[in-house]
Amino acid sequence: MKVFVVRFMAYLIIMLSLLSVKNFAQNTTHFPIKSCLLTLDGDTIQSSNLLIDKKPVLMLFWFAGCTGCKISLDQTLMVHYKDWEQKYGIKIIAVSVDKEANRAKAIELFKKYPFELYFDIDKSIFAEMPPTPYKGKEIKAFPSLIYINQDHHCQAVDAWDASGIEAVLIQDKLMY
Repeated sequence: MKVFVVRFMAYLIIMLSLLSVKNFAQNTTHFPIKSCLLTLDGDTIQSSNLLIDKKPVLMLFWFAGCTGCKISLDQTLMVHYKDWEQKYGIKIIAVSVDKEANRAKAIELFKKYPFELYFDIDKSIFAEMPPTPYKGKEIKAFPSLIYINQDHHCQAVDAWDASGIEAVLIQDKLMY
C-alpha cells in the first residue's frame, strides 16, 4: 500500500508539472532582446545583456511617484529576495520608466535596494511585456512585475502576491 501511495503521488506531481509547463508556455511572450535601456551612468545597454548569465529574472517596471511600486519593492521583493535568490537563483532587476526630469529622484529612492536599476525612457520594453492579470482582466499598469525564465519567456505576475510569485518560480524550476 505504501509503495502504491508513493507511486501515485509521484505520478500526480509529474502530471501537474506537465500541465503547468503547458500553461506556462501558453501564457508567455518572448523578452525583447533588441531594445535598449539606460544605465545609471547614462550609457545605453542592450536588453539582451540583462539575461546573459542565464538566470531567471523578476523585472519590475516602476516609476518614482508610484506608491504601489514602492510597496511592492518594500513588502514583496525586499522581504523575499534573499530566500528566492538562494532557492531559485533569481535575479531582480528594476526598470524605471521615469522621464529624464525625474531620473535623479528615482536613483535616490532606489539606493536602499540591492537590485540592478535601469531606465526604459520611451517605455519600449514595457510596451512589449505581457499585461498583468488583475481581478479577471489583463491590464498595463504600474507596478508591473514580469518573470523571465532561462529561455527568455516572459510572464506577468502579481507584484504584491509573494505566494503567487513563488508558485511561478517553483513551476519554472520543475521545468529546468
